[in-house]
Amino acid sequence: MTVSSTNRKQNFDGGQAELEFTFRALPEAPEDIKCIATSDAGVITYLEYNVDYTVAVNSDGIGGTVTLNPTFATTYTHTVYRETTIKQESDYDDYNPFPADTLETNIDRLTMIAQEERELGERTLKYPISSTGTDTNLPVPEAGKFIAWNAAGDGMENKDIPDPSTLIKASQAEAEAGTDNDNFMTPLRTKQAITALQDDDIPLSYLSTSGTLADNSDVKVASQKATKTYADTKLPSSYLDTDGDLTANSDVKVPSQKAVKTYVDANPVAYSTGFGSWLSRSKDTNYKATTDGFVTAYQSAVGDGYIQIKTDNTTPPTTIRIKSKSFSQQEMGVSCPVKKGDYWRVESEKAVTIYWIPLS
Repeated sequence: MTVSSTNRKQNFDGGQAELEFTFRALPEAPEDIKCIATSDAGVITYLEYNVDYTVAVNSDGIGGTVTLNPTFATTYTHTVYRETTIKQESDYDDYNPFPADTLETNIDRLTMIAQEERELGERTLKYPISSTGTDTNLPVPEAGKFIAWNAAGDGMENKDIPDPSTLIKASQAEAEAGTDNDNFMTPLRTKQAITALQDDDIPLSYLSTSGTLADNSDVKVASQKATKTYADTKLPSSYLDTDGDLTANSDVKVPSQKAVKTYVDANPVAYSTGFGSWLSRSKDTNYKATTDGFVTAYQSAVGDGYIQIKTDNTTPPTTIRIKSKSFSQQEMGVSCPVKKGDYWRVESEKAVTIYWIPLS
């Protein structure tokens, strides 16, 4: 066998009862395959071989299967790794045939142990290889103390945790000045410092003064001058129409703010505020509407007949907008809107009552 892969561990998502690993292992030592389960809360449990899980290593030593106890086969995530037992049980006798398979197995074991030691070392704190003259031993643990570098910077020692009562709190004046580098800040002092250091202007570091707005940034604000410069290049004054009458009526120019205001102020839109008074009118007579309004007409006399209302911008008007006929004993009535400036008339075979009501 050979050890062609440098891997010695694999991670698996939760909810799997069987974990298929692919790294190299010794078929005769399935107990060297370890498994840990991690809960959603991050709690790690080291599982016990042949109790919480079983292992079957493939005959060629490349990969195998970890079968989990149902307790740990639900929402847990799992890490399967190899921890080769460090032992040497081969006994080589003199003058016997060369035991190539035994030797290769021993070399495989040593290679796997070396891989595991390297992987373990990669997860430890280390000094750079260039470091010299530094004592790497940790001091003996002492309750209530923390580990820190000694004054010479060449080793570590236990130190007392500072008494909070000996710490000096910054005054409001120190907080607002923002120059002290020794005293600590409380939330109140921090707020006071922020308030004092603020001014009415945006800090220059937040401003973009480029007239091209090339930064195109979400964390900077364009200055007024930069904004004007950019706008001037994008909308030259030749594109603006400053005529307050908008006489050009152009599709390729934009009216200035002042031009729009001048035009609107000079051409107010009249809005109706209600109806005027009812006015009696006669049939077969032409009328011109000085405002928008409505015409109503009804025939109270019984018998066959018709009523029709004509309205348009000619005189006499010729366009019939509404017409109604009656038969025998029926009464009838009609109504029609009329636009300001149009002419209108009511025509009827019989006597008819007509009213005009303007919109005021």
